[in-house]
Amino acid sequence: MKRVVLKGRGARRRPLRSDTLHGLLAWGVREVYGPAAVARFLGAGGSGDLDSDAAPALVLTSTFPCSAQRSWFPRPLGEESAWMDDAELLSRVAGVPPASSPDPSLAPDEGADLFFLAYGRHEPMLEAALLYLERAGFGGNAATGESAYEVEIQETEFVRPAKVGETGLLLSLWSPSDAERAALVEASADRDDVRWEVERRQGVAGGRRMPLARPIKRAVAMIREGSVVPVVGLGQSPVVGRIEAEGDAFDVRQPGHGFFVPLATTVAGSVT
Repeated sequence: MKRVVLKGRGARRRPLRSDTLHGLLAWGVREVYGPAAVARFLGAGGSGDLDSDAAPALVLTSTFPCSAQRSWFPRPLGEESAWMDDAELLSRVAGVPPASSPDPSLAPDEGADLFFLAYGRHEPMLEAALLYLERAGFGGNAATGESAYEVEIQETEFVRPAKVGETGLLLSLWSPSDAERAALVEASADRDDVRWEVERRQGVAGGRRMPLARPIKRAVAMIREGSVVPVVGLGQSPVVGRIEAEGDAFDVRQPGHGFFVPLATTVAGSVT
């Protein structure tokens, strides 16, 4: 697993959701390896275990704040504070009460650097794409420093991904398939520790990087970060548009594979 730190070069930091981040990386792969490599980078888009042929080639969290001393993660939805630090997350994964009572007022510093976690077969492609984005910028307003970052890539064994059948804390946006959605509803029945929220995601394909016509993507309903759900699969990257211009034609996908960490405790100090 990789931990990628984005150290801001300007005064402002623009957090990136997992679908936007994955899309930026796909354009980096396209620039470095060529158009044919993008399909390999995105993977087959199936659900299941990463060892299967249908598994996504790379799974990402959204970006979250960090400092030299601490990383921040979203708390389970419905809790008093929006953030918990890495020590509290590990205590919840291990299923033991935290060493001290969480402070609901604790929050990351404004202007903190960002980080995300990633795992999958195509981690080498990830590294090449990140080096490209470090030079080109991670979106608009790079000249002002808002999307200009110095990239630091680290190997980490901080936490393992959740397995199918476990309860997971979602650290990315997730687009379950129809079968996974049905399995999620069934697995959630009669459980009071399951909480999720759905968010409508839509945008323009390609952004400023694409010298072609930029279609508006079809809207997709995705389950948001901080949701606590039974892990029933990794999700999908559905086709949300198509680009055909200047001899270049390809489907546009909405990255929607879920990054789950196993959650043994959903309420501070209590094990479930």
